[in-house]
Amino acid sequence: MQDILSGVGSATGPNTRSGLPPGVQAPSLDENMSKGDGKTLDNVVEELGMAAAVAEAIGLEPRSVEEARKCPDWPKWEEAVNAELGQLDAMGTWEVVDKPAGVNVVGSKWVFKVKKDATGNIERYKAQLVAQGYTQVPGVDYFDTFAPISKLAL
Repeated sequence: MQDILSGVGSATGPNTRSGLPPGVQAPSLDENMSKGDGKTLDNVVEELGMAAAVAEAIGLEPRSVEEARKCPDWPKWEEAVNAELGQLDAMGTWEVVDKPAGVNVVGSKWVFKVKKDATGNIERYKAQLVAQGYTQVPGVDYFDTFAPISKLAL
């Protein structure tokens, strides 16, 4: 980003040396420094880095199945969803039953994450089915809470 601000690099084109996603524009040094707001080159670079990270995260990870279906990489998300369902089925985490009358049913939601390697390249797409446990009522849906711990035997 310092290259962009100094005029050496560019955000687009064949000589791209920056990690800015499309649509994120780098302000010029003169524009930021002449306002008298106390910003330094380091402040501007830090702000641009945060903007780029947020823009990238927003663009890659859908917040719902409907949003994932609209993405151009839906086949990869669908593969991740099917892999998660296959794992849950293989572990026997659920079985289909009729809903008893007057019982609260805990909902679920899909959470989509893009896993990257150390260089920032996409390693895999991950989909996770999570329970909406906050809908449970203490004393009705559950009675005890516990956390397994290990104890050293002496």
